[in-house]
Amino acid sequence: PARVGQTRTFYKATISPDAKTSRGPRFTDDGNEGLARTIARGVGHFAADGDPKWSIYKVGPDADLVGQKVSALPAVAANDVRAAVQTPSQFDSVDPKSGTVPGFVLGKVTGSDSQIGIAIALNGTIGAATSTFADTQDSHQFAGILPDFLFKQGKNAVTVYEIIDRNGTKTLRPLSG
Repeated sequence: PARVGQTRTFYKATISPDAKTSRGPRFTDDGNEGLARTIARGVGHFAADGDPKWSIYKVGPDADLVGQKVSALPAVAANDVRAAVQTPSQFDSVDPKSGTVPGFVLGKVTGSDSQIGIAIALNGTIGAATSTFADTQDSHQFAGILPDFLFKQGKNAVTVYEIIDRNGTKTLRPLSG
């Protein structure tokens, strides 16, 4: 659905000592003013060229995957590495018309002893490309921000993949399950 107006409501996340996130204070921001502030701060230096609706989400070494359909990308079978999204129930009943979507995804990877590339898909489209990172609680966390325009009314499917390089080709390995 098309956006209505430019004012958006956000919540500052709070993270507890046991690495659980919760909704913090609410604030609103005008989309046009926010975009102008971002550009003034230098978004042109790191945002990808191309479709402006995607450019802010296309960062990092795997930015080229963002916006692509999972079904169009090479894939390999799952192995013992798994990913779990924190609070997956937040995607069960989404109302994009409300102006609030659960765009921040935080999760944990098990079964891998090294940093790995992560692709987070929403409803079959890669919405974020990131990697696992060290945390004071667990060395295998991941986080990403999904574009609000990928959310649909009702239940939304979030799927996490490992990004692997197979002879120079970025390939997805499913981690959910």
